Amino acid sequence: MHVPPRQVQILVIGSYEILELWNPFSQSNRTWPHRAHNDIISSLADSPQRETIASVSHDQLIKIWE
Repeated sequence: MHVPPRQVQILVIGSYEILELWNPFSQSNRTWPHRAHNDIISSLADSPQRETIASVSHDQLIKIWE
């Protein structure tokens, strides 16, 4: 699968409870900072289709993001 460079986005854990969607070609880079959990995010997993992402935290929650 070929993705045009300007459409690349990276989901990162930014700080303890925050998920950030980054666009490396954007001036501001961060396009979606979001407080996702109330404790340390310990893991991220994406679906094979890359349409959903799961985040797991020490707050004992699993959240699904679309």
